[in-house]
Order: sequence, then structure tokens, then C-alpha cells
Amino acid sequence: GTSAAAQALLRLGRYFQDNQLQDTAILVLGAHASNMNSHPASATHMLSVLFEYFEEPWEMGIAARTQPQGQQLLKIVRERWWPARMSAAIEESKDDSLAWVAHFPESAKKEPAIYFCRNRKCLLPAKKSSELAAFLDDQIPRWK
Repeated sequence: GTSAAAQALLRLGRYFQDNQLQDTAILVLGAHASNMNSHPASATHMLSVLFEYFEEPWEMGIAARTQPQGQQLLKIVRERWWPARMSAAIEESKDDSLAWVAHFPESAKKEPAIYFCRNRKCLLPAKKSSELAAFLDDQIPRWK
């Protein structure tokens, strides 16, 4: 329960660029530091949240997700397990309260595409299924 709350605080803080939420998540992580250190096997989710704190996640903006091509792109994303990513719909005529998608022009919201951003910098959008699959296969962490 506590690790899920810490994860939610951390992700929401990043989504909305709210330092107070992120600081609260850090306090929760700090309160559990000795347990993570002495009994890591019993704190796997909390350790995962700690990793998420240090590793800036990929932010994924999904434009025109209800169109057939948008559905196909979304299907490719859902087929792959990718921890520590944040996703948001970029929709036409909606109030974009997420800081990292608010600056997208209206024209970008009409054509199915997936935008990948990290550290507030975005790559060119993936508009083709093959481009998206290749990018994900390259970026998603793998067990070695």
C-alpha cells in the first residue's frame, strides 16, 4: 500500500510538475530506506519506486487514439511491458493540464501518432507501426 502511494505521488508530481507531491514521495522513500537496505526482498515495489525516482521516465503522448491507426499504435504499446513510463492522451479541443503536452499544436492532435519525451525534450513522433515497434524494442529494458 505505501509503495503504491509513493509511486502515485511521484508520477502525479511529474505529470503535473508539482514539487510538493514529489517531495512527499521522497519523504515516504526516505522513511523506508533502512527497510529497503536491510530487507530488499521484502521491499521490491518500494525499490522499484526508488528506481523510478532516479530514472527519468519516458513520457508518451498518444494523439488521435480513437482513430483506427491510433488504435493500432496503442495496441503495439500495450503489447510491451515497460515499467516507469507515463502515458497521456493528447486530444483535440481538450484542456491540456499536463505541462508536457500543453505545448503541442492543434495540428499534432489530429493525426494518429505517439510522441516520446524525456527530460522535457520530445523526439519526432512515431506515426507508423513499424517505427513505433522498432523504437520500443530498442528502448524498453530487457533482462540479460
